[in-house]
Amino acid sequence: MTDAQDGVLFKREQDSQAVDTNEVMTEFEFRQSGNDISIRLKGPLSWVDEIVNRVNPFSAVKFGDHPTILLGTDDDPPGDGDFNISPEAKKLLEQAGFDLESLQDVFHFDDGSFKVIVPDLPGSSNRQKVGNAYLLQGFADFLLTGSAKFSDEDARGLCRNYGVYDPPNHSNSLKELKQEMIGSKAGGWTLTMPGKSRALKVVSEAAGATIA
Repeated sequence: MTDAQDGVLFKREQDSQAVDTNEVMTEFEFRQSGNDISIRLKGPLSWVDEIVNRVNPFSAVKFGDHPTILLGTDDDPPGDGDFNISPEAKKLLEQAGFDLESLQDVFHFDDGSFKVIVPDLPGSSNRQKVGNAYLLQGFADFLLTGSAKFSDEDARGLCRNYGVYDPPNHSNSLKELKQEMIGSKAGGWTLTMPGKSRALKVVSEAAGATIA
């Protein structure tokens, strides 16, 4: 495979065909579910799309700045425990001594995102549960993208799902997370380092796991 420049044809060693590189260049990373296999494709969008379609992956999810393709076969589909988490999240979890298999007690990967599946939100009060819902939602996106940025809509929806959304007091509940997250309702929230650490404690509590 040769490097592509503007106005130069991008050669494909696979079949000796060429495509015009005046189109958008893109980059995809392939990750084999359950294995340490990572293959990165970089080139014209049409060529990358063609290779992706040949593989026929289960799903494409955002991974860092580029989409990640989770591979599998019809005979061996990804299960609840087949997590392909971001390197940033994996590093944090391993540093804390968190058992990665315990994630399946808190999150389920479905349709390109991690869903919170705990029976009940941790917390002794409604206000605590709201705060923990936001932390869990932020950590879910941290697992996926490594950025810990999430939308208020998703977190608010999680509160509704668990019956803790209290419109008159919702904003007051979020004021207790001033150190744990930054952002706004309109622009979305991002977990700070203290927020990631606190979120990990909530995940550990929900999973019944221990951390260092």
